[in-house]
Amino acid sequence: MIRVVASLAIVLVFLFNAEANTLENLLKIAEQKDYKLTSLLYRKEADKYRTEQFRAQRRPQFSISTYFGWQEYKPYYSSEVRRTLKYYYLVLRQPVYHPEIKAKIEQSELYSKVDELKVQQEKQYIKYLVVTTLLHLSYSKTKKLLYSKLINLEFERLKRVEELIKRKKETQDTLFNIEKSYQDAKFGLRESEIEADSTLKNLELIVGKLKSKPTLNLIDSLEPFLNKAEELKGDIANNFEVRIAEENIKIARSEIDVRSYNRYPKVDLSFSYSYTSSSAVSVASKDKRAAITVDFPLYQGGLITAQKLEALALERAAIAERENTLREKRTQLEDSLERLRKATENLKYLKEKLRIDEKLIALNREGLKLGAKTVFDLLNSKESYLKDRLSAIEEVHKGLTAYLEVLYLTANLTEDNLRFANSWFKWENAEIEISNRTCKEGL
Repeated sequence: MIRVVASLAIVLVFLFNAEANTLENLLKIAEQKDYKLTSLLYRKEADKYRTEQFRAQRRPQFSISTYFGWQEYKPYYSSEVRRTLKYYYLVLRQPVYHPEIKAKIEQSELYSKVDELKVQQEKQYIKYLVVTTLLHLSYSKTKKLLYSKLINLEFERLKRVEELIKRKKETQDTLFNIEKSYQDAKFGLRESEIEADSTLKNLELIVGKLKSKPTLNLIDSLEPFLNKAEELKGDIANNFEVRIAEENIKIARSEIDVRSYNRYPKVDLSFSYSYTSSSAVSVASKDKRAAITVDFPLYQGGLITAQKLEALALERAAIAERENTLREKRTQLEDSLERLRKATENLKYLKEKLRIDEKLIALNREGLKLGAKTVFDLLNSKESYLKDRLSAIEEVHKGLTAYLEVLYLTANLTEDNLRFANSWFKWENAEIEISNRTCKEGL
């Protein structure tokens, strides 16, 4: 096992150095083209101005108002009179005691933290979406290559069995079974072509036109990924939805404080100056004032009590939502881990089958040279190899998909963890690797 992990690590380092720019560039492009992320970033930018609005309420506030007009009236004992009116009023107000303002500032900072978490969550989702879509695309293209090989092989088997039937060395049953396998291979190819085309279109909607298309490598073992995933189980509390739910509890509690402060008195210090002039009575007056204003709410018909009870109920709702989110994410995590465990075990079994398939191909090829085996025997062993390889690559796809889900659910789609993803893909002029040179030559 240690040897497998060590060899895998060497492959990972090599492939990361060779292909890091490819995956890295795709992720950068996806972030640039993601409108939801752009929206969240603007919302995050707006947060600082919202907080600043509350801070501004604690600073001195200066206002000026003016009135300029005319007045027309008729006295009882004289003719109609028309006069101008002038009025100026300046006020400087300094809030002295407004506890709700501080509570609103703290609450606004909590909202800002939620928006920051949403930005980070969207970045994680972009990575998850790009890598999983790339994984599906590479899996589909790999199936296309394998099914193409299988179709050629089944066609060759058909020709051989027809010759054997003419010589009465095979029966029609064998022919029908091979025809069925041939049609199955054609169906598999068509299905993988449709799947690859559809996935490619989805991926190009996210990152634009791809310069090269990847295929999926047949990884030796999924155990390193399973071990890593098991280690990350405890990080489910770092899931962004869970963390946002935690912050929403804090926001709900801060709302209780904000509404509670509605019962508190508000104290302001104000300075005012007014100047009034009217030609109607030929007078001008000036007024200067300085005052401390205390606003003490006594009774608002039960409004404040109802607001506080509402906030308490919303806090309980936020706590329940956090618990529900945490349970939901734990269930999803366990489901992903179980699929990864199953794929890991299945791949072990299929790798052993592939090892036996390779030995059978080598034995049949040697037997053909000696006259102990027929070409048909060799073709049958190659067919078994290709079918087992299709099954193995499917398990790799299932396992890696589940592994990505674990990384996403535990908020661990980091650069270090994504280095592993580079080893999954082969980009330029990709062909299916076959570990045994003899088998490669035979296929």
